[in-house]
Amino acid sequence: MTSPLGGGAGADRSVRPARDADVPAIGAVHARSWTGPYASLLPPRVVEALGAAALAEAWRDAVLAPPSPAHTVHVAVGDGIVAGFAAAAPVPDDPAAVELVALEVDPLHTRQGHGSRLLAAVADTSRARGVERLEAWVHVDDAPRRAFLQGAGFAPDGARRRRALAGGDGTGDDSTRDDDVDARTVWPEVRLSAWLEPA
Repeated sequence: MTSPLGGGAGADRSVRPARDADVPAIGAVHARSWTGPYASLLPPRVVEALGAAALAEAWRDAVLAPPSPAHTVHVAVGDGIVAGFAAAAPVPDDPAAVELVALEVDPLHTRQGHGSRLLAAVADTSRARGVERLEAWVHVDDAPRRAFLQGAGFAPDGARRRRALAGGDGTGDDSTRDDDVDARTVWPEVRLSAWLEPA
C-alpha cells in the first residue's frame, strides 16, 4: 500500500488493541459518527437504534471474545481519550483477504490523523498474518470515506452490492424490493481494495 498507511503517532496519539474498558467509548464514537454524517442516508428507525449503549453492547463480543485471531478491533487514543476505532475480519473463502468492517473517528476528533493510524494498524496486523489484500465496502454516496480510502491506496475493484437494512438494526442481506416504502432502507455499496506489500 502507499505511504498514507505509514504515518507515525505522537506521544499523545496512538493506536492499540481495544480492551474491555474501551467498549462504552467505542459505542459512543460509533453513535456520533453515524448519527451525524449518515442521518440523511438512513431511515429514521435506524437512526433511533444507533444509541451509544446499544452499539457498545453490539461491539462487546468483538472486543472480548472475537471469533478468531483474525478478527480485530483497534482504538485510536488521543490525550487519553478514545477518539476512533477500526474493526477487521477475514473475508469468507478468501484467506488472502481481510475486510475493513468499520473505521470510525469521533466527529469531535477528526483531522488529527486518527483514521490514518487506525488504517495503518489494520494493515500492519493483517500483513503480519500473511494477508495480501484489504477490502472495504463504502456507501455509494459517502464521498469523504471513499476519498480517504483512495488516498491511502484503495481503488474500486468493480464489485457492488445493495443491502437491505432490515429491522432497524443496520443489518440485512443483499436482497431488496422495488416497492420499499422508504428508499433509504436500501444501502448501496461499492467495494474498494488495496494490496499490501509483503512484510
